[in-house]
Amino acid sequence: MDDDSFLNLPRLEAALGRLRCVPHLYYGGGGFAGYHPTRYVMCGFSWLGPRAYHRYGCRGDGAHPPVPFALGGLQALMSSSGRADR
Repeated sequence: MDDDSFLNLPRLEAALGRLRCVPHLYYGGGGFAGYHPTRYVMCGFSWLGPRAYHRYGCRGDGAHPPVPFALGGLQALMSSSGRADR
């Protein structure tokens, strides 16, 4: 989490506890953006998928297609082996 965030551990524990049966979960904010491989800049940032990439003509400008990435004040990653007792 970011160093300027206040974490309420009991509420986070309760929220994640309700999701314990979901394998391979990402919990947090995310975005999508294409990027220019030679200029190292992103093109078409969006919270919701590839819409901005297409709207701003990023493909025609040489950018790679949008990829999802984590951002925000908190991310939690969980993984499960698939066993019912975990």
